[in-house]
Amino acid sequence: MQGVRKFVRKIEALDVESAGLTGQIRDFLKIGAVKKAEVYNGYDIFGLEPEEVAQAVQHVFSEPNVDLVSDVWMPEAEETAFAFRLLPGQYDQRSDSAVQLLTILKLGQDPHVVSFKAVRLKSERPLTEEEVQGIKRFLINPVEAMEISLVELCPAEVVQPDAPPVEVLEGFRALTEDALDGFLASHGLAMSSEDLAMVQAYFKNTAGRDPKMTELKVLDTYWSDHCRHTTFMTELKDIDFSEATYGPLLEAYDKYRQKRADIATSKPESLMDLATIQARWLRKQGGLVDVEVSDEINAATFMVDAAFENGETKPYLVMFKNETHNHPTEIEPFGGAATCLGGAIRDPLSGRSYVYQGMRITGSGDPTESLEKTLPGKLPQRVITRGAAKGFSSYGNQIGLPAGYIREYYHEGFKAKRMEVGAVIGAAPAENVKRLQPAVGDKVLLIGGKTGIDGLGGATGSSKEHDESSLATCASEVQRGNAPEERKLQRLFSTADFAKRIKKSNDFGAGGVSVAVGELADSLDIQLDAVKTKYPGLGAIELAISESQERMAVVVDPADVEAIVALAAAENLDAYEIAQVTDSGKLRMFLKGDVVLELDRDFIESSGASRSQVIKVTEVPGAKTGEGSAEAEDKVVATAEEAEAALLAAVTDLNGASQIGLVENFDNTVGAYSILMPFGGVRQMSPSMSMVAKLPSADGTSLTGTVMSAGYALKALERDPFVGGAMSVAEAVAKTVLTGAKLERIHLSCQEYFERLGSDPLKWQKPFKALLGALYAMDAFGLGAIGGKDSMSGTFKDLNVPPTLIAFAAAPVDVKNVVSTDFKAEGSTVYMADVARDAAGLPDLAAYAARLKEAQALIEHGVVLSASVVEEGGVLENLFKMGVGNGLGVKLSSKELPKAGFGALILEIDLASADVMPEQWLMLGETQSAYRINAQGGGVDLKKIETAWLEPLDSVFPRCKPYADSPLAAEVPPAGKKKEKRAVLFGEERPSANILRGVKPRVFIPAFPGTNCEIDTARAFERAGAEAEVIIFRNRNLADVEASIEAYVRAIEKAQMIALPGGFSAGDEPDGSGKFISSVFKNAGIKEATMALLKQRDGLMLGICNGFQALIKLGLLPYGEIRDLGPEDPTVTYNQCGKHISKMVQIEVVSKMSPWLARVSEGVRYNVPLSHGEGRFFASEAQYEALLAAGQVATVYSRGHNLNGSAFGVEGLVSPDGRVLGKMGHSERMTSHTYLNVPGQYDMEIFEAGVDYFNK
Repeated sequence: MQGVRKFVRKIEALDVESAGLTGQIRDFLKIGAVKKAEVYNGYDIFGLEPEEVAQAVQHVFSEPNVDLVSDVWMPEAEETAFAFRLLPGQYDQRSDSAVQLLTILKLGQDPHVVSFKAVRLKSERPLTEEEVQGIKRFLINPVEAMEISLVELCPAEVVQPDAPPVEVLEGFRALTEDALDGFLASHGLAMSSEDLAMVQAYFKNTAGRDPKMTELKVLDTYWSDHCRHTTFMTELKDIDFSEATYGPLLEAYDKYRQKRADIATSKPESLMDLATIQARWLRKQGGLVDVEVSDEINAATFMVDAAFENGETKPYLVMFKNETHNHPTEIEPFGGAATCLGGAIRDPLSGRSYVYQGMRITGSGDPTESLEKTLPGKLPQRVITRGAAKGFSSYGNQIGLPAGYIREYYHEGFKAKRMEVGAVIGAAPAENVKRLQPAVGDKVLLIGGKTGIDGLGGATGSSKEHDESSLATCASEVQRGNAPEERKLQRLFSTADFAKRIKKSNDFGAGGVSVAVGELADSLDIQLDAVKTKYPGLGAIELAISESQERMAVVVDPADVEAIVALAAAENLDAYEIAQVTDSGKLRMFLKGDVVLELDRDFIESSGASRSQVIKVTEVPGAKTGEGSAEAEDKVVATAEEAEAALLAAVTDLNGASQIGLVENFDNTVGAYSILMPFGGVRQMSPSMSMVAKLPSADGTSLTGTVMSAGYALKALERDPFVGGAMSVAEAVAKTVLTGAKLERIHLSCQEYFERLGSDPLKWQKPFKALLGALYAMDAFGLGAIGGKDSMSGTFKDLNVPPTLIAFAAAPVDVKNVVSTDFKAEGSTVYMADVARDAAGLPDLAAYAARLKEAQALIEHGVVLSASVVEEGGVLENLFKMGVGNGLGVKLSSKELPKAGFGALILEIDLASADVMPEQWLMLGETQSAYRINAQGGGVDLKKIETAWLEPLDSVFPRCKPYADSPLAAEVPPAGKKKEKRAVLFGEERPSANILRGVKPRVFIPAFPGTNCEIDTARAFERAGAEAEVIIFRNRNLADVEASIEAYVRAIEKAQMIALPGGFSAGDEPDGSGKFISSVFKNAGIKEATMALLKQRDGLMLGICNGFQALIKLGLLPYGEIRDLGPEDPTVTYNQCGKHISKMVQIEVVSKMSPWLARVSEGVRYNVPLSHGEGRFFASEAQYEALLAAGQVATVYSRGHNLNGSAFGVEGLVSPDGRVLGKMGHSERMTSHTYLNVPGQYDMEIFEAGVDYFNK
């Protein structure tokens, strides 16, 4: 296939990517000879005629006012250049989006695109070969990418040779024990030699034949530690406590044994049994009545009666899940972290819930360390942690999942293997979820993405110990997710008509078809030929076990197949039959008419050979001597100097330092359900301790929300896993209660992460003690873990991850009871409660539960203004972080700061309510407007502490600092002057023919692949009184495209308004936001209908975020008409800081020359959520002055809030006639009881004003 190559780079003023790479090469790689690194986006384009290539370059691959395009270039003297691309077979969103746009524009018959990156290094001297290779290693991770020629074009398509016939392992049954060991090693299997011997016995004695390779690979996947938790299921024998005398430890084990007896379990003792015993025991005692019990296990699920603003209540199922992708993220940070979130989402999604909030808990080595400290065979810690943050946030931001809580922990042990944990929470009306048993003849449908070789062996790879060769050998085990595809699945599974037809569902995890489909019923016939593939040539093994993200399997009655396929097609998704439920008692797979797998279900479910392990339990450190006292125990502070030194030590430790720069990457407002922002206060700097959101509903009027918190006592776990496990549970529970939830409504899920245990009894005690500690705490609180996840491969040579047990707590909450961490006002009283701790640092958990109940009562009484749980940095650190959000200090009432341990409770109480405080609570002092903590007659300057707190991680995760303010933004009008008022074009005089008295105006909202704000936008319009019509653009094939275009034309012709919602249409690719939307609206029919609406039918148009970007690229802003753009036209491009920004900012209205702005108030600063990577408005000064003179600059960022670097601080524009408004801030993301910890005026009433235009 003939092709051409194009190189595209940003014009100098907008080339933030090149500037960023130059800085990294000079500052991190320490190659100062490089003066400039130029980054090019490259495209090998196939299947287009020359004239079509010219059109594609102009409309798809570049923008004339942003990019420079060249055909071929080679390095000149003193220059070095190279190029690289993703590995063939990996999902390439840029190439995929480019092909989608070419198809929409009808360019080429069968276009193909391969995208790549090229780098030109300009240096003061010729770079050494070592320097060049160092830069290449920094940029090209062999797990995901490969270097390519600067001259020769890449192959147009993935060339996958036809798979050979399925191999029959002849002679396998006759292999000797030694031969089996050799077979195991030579075939790279993850199973044990005992497992393989069991397989041999099965085929010798039961099947009576030699196995096929497909069967062996599927069993290896099924029995992997990742899929079947083989370590956790190992029988524990001969648990030796002879060296342990610590009372709570022995008491916990006795309780465990008693609980086993109480429920009369026949299961052997194991880590899994220990992790789940409390929930089973509570249920036996009549507890956990709100927990759903079902054979279909998608996520931990509990029931809630949700209250709504109209006074109604409705039963909901709430589902929460934690997931790890430690190994994939370690070797391919972006893809591993992205698919961690994708996999976490799909578990509750398979339960037919809408996932509405996410959490991320991660562990890293020191990312500030120099490159020289990178371990051989490893990526630098900075590369891993930055790439992982980008991958996780990119996926969540695209799919439209707000991140309510982000926290990274730092420890040298995480250099062995990174910790990447995602946790999500979803909900659905209970009536939508049917839990039914599959019946013979039922069909299994696959819905979503296609299968490739990416993700092959992910389950077994995650279960192995790795070494220096992993980066070079594990490429197929990690894949890149397709977030827009998962967004479609999210919409589909939350549709009532679809959900109610599903009998059972499963997501495609690490085991691919074999596990996702194989787990749905005991007996199945799977047709591998039916599985759609990304490219030809896949064989039975690839089809059976390739993970391939964004796919779901559902069991449905045959009568529902047609409806399911139609509902999926309406969401732009493929759905098709791949299996049927039988009564054979076997799992069978067929390919080209041949049986490639036939295994008895009982044998599969055996999970391999039984395992047993002895454990040696050692004494808890400090249990006798007191040396193990709590890490966060504050010293008595005698002087202000000591207080300052203690605070500086706490906030400059990486685990106490600010993570604002990290969290800014993650959207936290999409969906308009978030009750708390990650950072609170007017300054948005007080870290929240929990994520809180309203239950999702179509109208956003829920008065019931959920709190989810994480407890991770890292240092305590390292000292002793028993005490640390207990403290992790206590921390999660305390954070949840102090955020407003009821103690008795909390449910738990634990995440364990430990080194490779082998058969060492001392290593096995670590998870054993951690789980015993967790059980001890759960029993004290009367709570149980109804979910969990384990990862047991955190070893790299002699280096191990720290013992890890993260407790996740989830509970319903009345939105009126939600409390945040930021001090609210000066003159409040600050109280603290702690309890006695034993010599090992373990608190009296019964007393701790009593203090939590007291705090709960105070919150329900309405007297608690803010609350916090002391972490390992101590009380002073917590007081500082509670005050930093609103710039408040604390005047201590005592000369000395009392001792307090990790987990102590702090409350801010209204001064008038101080008399209601229980006697066990100690008054620490009062909040004050002075930004200081006073101690011993002196004080600590908190501005100095704040500066130190912000610095440690700023080189790794830079904060987006404000750029130049708009000249129109002012704190107050200049003395003696009034703010200039501009003429309002639209007044009372309007054409009367289109006034819709008593009739709801219609708004058309197009939803494209990657759009994620269509629901929020429709809700905002409907709340304002409009009738919203959301139509999904379908583009699976050319017929879908043409049908979608026709539907859009008809919708525009019926509508009075068009609203382009936010999101990431086509993933903001190729290399530019809004291109997909603008390509669709440049279609002749849609263009004509749109211009007729605006010019002839008195209509209006609105674009927010991605919609604003599209309006600019269409020419509708600032020109008021759809037209091609030139090199000098204004644009919206990448943020000047070079990263995604998600934060609440303030804007001001400077022109009301639009009906959309008829309700805004002059002089008011409006809070508005930002969430974008490309929000920087760019125009010349002359263009800005012209727009200003015409009244087209509608809104500007207030002083100190221009975080994306927009020219002249412009946030929003209107067209010359005011009919079209575009703005970057998400004004649609507003419902009641949201963003409670960031005060301000939110509602600009834009949507109401749009409706007013037609109804008043």
